[in-house]
Amino acid sequence: MHLFKFVLLAAFAAPTAIAAQPAQPKSVAVADPTFRRAAPMPRWAQALAEIPPTERTDPVVTRLAEVQSKVGASPSMLVNQAIQVNDPASLGEIGQVSLSYFPSYQKLLLHRVAIVRAGQVTDRTATVNVRLLEREAGIDVGIYGGEKSVQLLLDDVRAGDTLWITYTVDGRNPVFGKRWAEDYSWDRHTPVELRRVTVLHPPGQPIHWRQLGDVKADPIVPVIDSVGGMARMRFEGRALDAVQAEPSIPPDFLPYRRLQLSEYPDWHSVALWADGLFPRAASSPALKQLAARFATERTRLAQASAALHWVQDEIRYFSVSIGENSHRPQVPDTVLARRYGDCKDKTYLLVSLLQQLGINATPVLVNASAPKTPAKVMPSPTGFDHVIVRVELDGDTYYVDPTRSGQRGLLTVLPAALPGAAGLPATAAATALVALPDDSDQSPWLEYIENIAIVSFDGDATLEARLVYRGNYAEWARRRFPSMGAAVLKQQLLASYEKRYSGVTMVAPPTLLDDAGGGRYEVIARYKLPKPVTLDSGRYAIEYDSQIMDDTMVVPAKIVRSYPFRPPQGKFRGRYRLNLLWPALVRSSDTPVMKTLDTPFFFASEEFTLRGNLLSYMLDYRVKTDEVAPEAMLELSKQARNLNPFAAGRWMIAESTLAYPGTGSLPYREFELTSDIHAVADGAERMQKGKEISMTHEQACEVGLRMARVAEAAEAFVEAAVAGFPAKLVQGLAHPAPRRCLAQFLFKKGRYAESIALYPGANGLKDDDTLWPVLAWERFHGGDAKAALAEMTRYRAARDKAGELDGFDIANHIALLQRMGAPVPAQLLAYGTDVPDGPWPRPLVAMQAGVLSEDVLLVRAAALPADARDLAFGEAWFFIGQRRLAAGDTAGAQTAFRWLLGNGVRSSREYSLAKLELTRLAPADAGRLIAAAADAGDVAAMAELGRILLRGSGVPVDKQLGLAWLEKAAQQGHAYAQYLLGLAYRDGDGVAGDPAKAIAWLEKSAANGFVYAYAVLGESLVIGKGMPVDRVRAVGLYRQGAIQGDAASQQLLGMSLQFGRGVTQDYVQAAEWYRKAGEQRMAIARNNLGDLYENGFGVPKDYARAIALYRQAAAAGASIGFISLATIYEQGWGVPANAQLAYTYMQLGVNGGGVIIKDPDTLARGKRLASLLSAQQRAEADAIAAAWTTGDPLPGDTVR
Repeated sequence: MHLFKFVLLAAFAAPTAIAAQPAQPKSVAVADPTFRRAAPMPRWAQALAEIPPTERTDPVVTRLAEVQSKVGASPSMLVNQAIQVNDPASLGEIGQVSLSYFPSYQKLLLHRVAIVRAGQVTDRTATVNVRLLEREAGIDVGIYGGEKSVQLLLDDVRAGDTLWITYTVDGRNPVFGKRWAEDYSWDRHTPVELRRVTVLHPPGQPIHWRQLGDVKADPIVPVIDSVGGMARMRFEGRALDAVQAEPSIPPDFLPYRRLQLSEYPDWHSVALWADGLFPRAASSPALKQLAARFATERTRLAQASAALHWVQDEIRYFSVSIGENSHRPQVPDTVLARRYGDCKDKTYLLVSLLQQLGINATPVLVNASAPKTPAKVMPSPTGFDHVIVRVELDGDTYYVDPTRSGQRGLLTVLPAALPGAAGLPATAAATALVALPDDSDQSPWLEYIENIAIVSFDGDATLEARLVYRGNYAEWARRRFPSMGAAVLKQQLLASYEKRYSGVTMVAPPTLLDDAGGGRYEVIARYKLPKPVTLDSGRYAIEYDSQIMDDTMVVPAKIVRSYPFRPPQGKFRGRYRLNLLWPALVRSSDTPVMKTLDTPFFFASEEFTLRGNLLSYMLDYRVKTDEVAPEAMLELSKQARNLNPFAAGRWMIAESTLAYPGTGSLPYREFELTSDIHAVADGAERMQKGKEISMTHEQACEVGLRMARVAEAAEAFVEAAVAGFPAKLVQGLAHPAPRRCLAQFLFKKGRYAESIALYPGANGLKDDDTLWPVLAWERFHGGDAKAALAEMTRYRAARDKAGELDGFDIANHIALLQRMGAPVPAQLLAYGTDVPDGPWPRPLVAMQAGVLSEDVLLVRAAALPADARDLAFGEAWFFIGQRRLAAGDTAGAQTAFRWLLGNGVRSSREYSLAKLELTRLAPADAGRLIAAAADAGDVAAMAELGRILLRGSGVPVDKQLGLAWLEKAAQQGHAYAQYLLGLAYRDGDGVAGDPAKAIAWLEKSAANGFVYAYAVLGESLVIGKGMPVDRVRAVGLYRQGAIQGDAASQQLLGMSLQFGRGVTQDYVQAAEWYRKAGEQRMAIARNNLGDLYENGFGVPKDYARAIALYRQAAAAGASIGFISLATIYEQGWGVPANAQLAYTYMQLGVNGGGVIIKDPDTLARGKRLASLLSAQQRAEADAIAAAWTTGDPLPGDTVR
């Protein structure tokens, strides 16, 4: 695939050492018509530069590097240079010199070879040992270009000597026609005392020039004049420092300055030249016959693909590029007869075949070694070294490379040829470069899949390893593996495991699978691992190594660089998957764990889960950039160290977590029940003996939740313990853990209203708490879909930020969005669509995205090992039910949820949510079940029955009967029933208002641990409805609720302290209670705390902090937050005054926030702000305020 680039002397035609010559080059007698020794100087040459002195002591110093070029009918280039060697180890630089040229169209005239020593010049032109060699540097890679080299061997060279050499190369490749172009290096790896480039050209032939280079350097400015009827351009530089090379520089980066000169005015003129190289080929019999063979394919796409692969596979790559054939291809008939050719020959043949088939095809010049460089340079043929084919077919465009081997399949599945490269179509219609498409396929280039089965912890294991290659890697694998002998292949595959698993053996010959579609190539091997599991400190462990990161991010030892760094494999993409089957005693139901490392340089994301005895692990890894700036190398080095935990590690199982003996054969649902019974029996015994105080909150919570599950399956076993469990927790509700646990317990028991009432209170859930999805679903079914979505969104974002987002978080968010009829962001669906066959629960999300059907999802679940299968089935049926509900299939959803309740794992979140769904879908049935439980004496059922009758939740409203049931439950000490009864008497809801009874029931509710009653009690005493106002007692009640973590009580206590109502005014304490309530997202508390910061009451005066708090309150939809922001922007306190923004916030405060403000002073302020605005400004602000809803960004950036 070679185009000879006519840059004759890329490093200013400097002679180079010939220490490593090709084997046995042919020596030619010096009497050669294309070479002349002691030739006179050409008459067109300008006066040569004198050799400047130097005081440099570098091993090699270029004292003079001069080039003169003559442009015209017979182009010539004269080189005059002097190189001084100061280090004996570098004498080869001047002792052996090689000068190359192409004798088919050039002559080399040697004018002078001299040694300058101690100021004396010794001319050795006549005596230097000269040999002419037909030297083909590219013959080993299939390139024969007809190059010849003049080898000069000098005697007696010493440290301190300067080699002064002057020669001319006459002639230029006629393939370029009449237009001239040339490149000249300016900097080099040695210091240069004098660099000069002179170009002489006819005045009527304008020369364009450009300085190239990607480093900041002094500009090179020519002196332009005329001499002897020729225009002259002279570029000169002195005392140029050496430019040191660095490893791993991006191929398109130009670390050296270069001069580019060209007669081509634009790319169209270059395209016209290139078009002449590829005229439409004659329709010969051989060409027709071959094209007819491909025409039998059924589609034009298949025809084009078959023609490409024939040229790739049947035409051997070999380049004979002598003379004009450096760029001009051989005609197709010649290539067919020879059965070999280079890139231009194969391209010309393929284009001709496709044209015979009626398919539009065009050669495209590219630079394979530096794909994006043509876009940096001036129009010129010299910027290309390769040619490929553009195929336009049925409205689509493909770029294919006929020199590639190992490609398979249709054009649509082939990897992109030179992604992002700049190319020039060789057609008269082309006027500019074209950008080749980037690689749109994001599949991993290399995927390593390991399946390990461990029957016993102290026995041997089996390993099946699958190496999957895609794209360019698949091409490499197709070429490499079939050509390897069986013994060599076995040895290489074993090598990757021998250090990790001592004594590993391969149990069968490897299998090679070539995907007929061309997308992938697989190598499958099976191994025996002798006793790979170790036991250390009570933990069983086995090692793993992903191997996909090897050699992809090798940071050089020297990170202080001048030039960008290119990762060894470019933008590599890899994936590692491990399915590890532990012994049957491992029975777990862990939730997935995801960890992500996302940097500007690379991305690594791992997810793993242990379901039953199956550990599923997947690591996705990709290098995000193929160029790292020098100033970013230190950060790259730091971040690369963070990759180590992703690359390899150990999987461990605690000996103490193994299943009870004899339970290994039970289905997971029964196994879990057996485990729960053991745990509950132990917990109940401890409680009966009064030892529950020795439990942590978490331990007590686990016992309680197990109680709920056992009670559902075996009611009589722990009925008394379950009934008493909430009362034990109530005693500690001031602590977040018991409140959190009680909320879960009540949810498991189906007491949803009580459960949801506990969430906003004292538990202070963090944004990434795993209870948020349950709360969101409860809110959704409670009729507050907007709050549900906001909570689910916030939770997912927090988990994502923490790098802990898992597939079930994504699946729940998608299900909620689909239930609401809202669009699902593509980034969520991508979790399932990118790897639909990935570890569970990716297939769930693939089903939600429509990539997998329900049936296929269930088949995927059924294919898992026993316990993992049981868990997956329950999750599958839950999300199938959600999808059916979103589609309006209520009956189908009920079927799904009932399957889950009858067969699913009781501890799963999906099991509890399915109960919630069925309660909403069949409320009458739920009401009958609750009524039956109430009749049987279940106090909780009495309270729930009273609530749904009072509210009409799924049953007809019957306030009298509802109050009767509430009173029955209240009389038996049910705190929530007492609270509801108190509210009914306070508000006269279904009963005559009775403040005294209201206070009495609310006091009992509070005393029994329902902390929300304190705030309601306190407010009743402040209002004095039906009773004397008692602010002091109200403050005492607020304080009790606040201490136990009730946000409403904390807020009200803060207000009492701020304004001195019923208590001594104390701004410091007020700020503290506001802060606590604000941490639980109470908007008014955040606003009031902002007021303290605005005025400096009890806290330092801080407008920025105040504004931030007001914004939080407003973002939650609180009117007071918008009104506070309006004041801030009206007055310009801490921000530039902005009347329009103030008016916008005032409109939101007056008309939003769920309440219409009628306060005269506030309304008057709104009118005053409106008067300051133009009609257009008011209209804009009104429109913004009307469109804003909770969850949207606050207005500000959208208002001028």
